[in-house]
Amino acid sequence: MSDANQANKNALKIIELLSPVVDDFFICLEKESSAISNGTVDMLEEMTEGKQRSALNLEKATQMAQNYLQNTDHTLEQLLASETARDTLSLEQTISEQLHALTAKIRQCYDLNQANGIAIQALKNINQHTLNLITGKEKEVKLYGSSGAASSSGKGPGSHLGKA
Repeated sequence: MSDANQANKNALKIIELLSPVVDDFFICLEKESSAISNGTVDMLEEMTEGKQRSALNLEKATQMAQNYLQNTDHTLEQLLASETARDTLSLEQTISEQLHALTAKIRQCYDLNQANGIAIQALKNINQHTLNLITGKEKEVKLYGSSGAASSSGKGPGSHLGKA
C-alpha cells in the first residue's frame, strides 16, 4: 500500500473513532453551559456527571486511535495537526476536510470547556463572597442601611440584622 493510501486509511479510522465522541462531548459541554447560566445545582451536577462519562469515552477513543496508529508511520498529533502539516501526508480532499472539521470541533470543545470553567469559578467566588458577608467574615464592608446611606458592616454594639 502506498504512503498516501495508508495515510488516507489511517485518517479515516481516526475520524471514525473520534468524531462521534467529540460530538457527544461538545453536546455535554453545551448542556453544562446552559445549566451554569440557567439551571439549578441539581441540573449542573447531572450535567457534570454526563460530561465526566463523555470525557472518559473521549479518552478511551483517543487511546484506541493512538493504539491503532502505533504500528504505522503516522501519529495522532500528525493527523490532527494544522492543515499545512497535514499537506505533507497527501490526503484526499474529502478526508482532509473531515479532519479539518474534527480539529475545529476539538478546538470548540476546548474553548467551551474553558469558558464553562471560568463561569463556574466566577459563581464560586460570588457565592463565597456572599457567604463571607452573611457570616461577618468580611469586615469593614460598606453596605446600605435602611436609611439608604452606606455604612460599614461589623459586629459591634448596636449591630443587628433587624428588630423583632
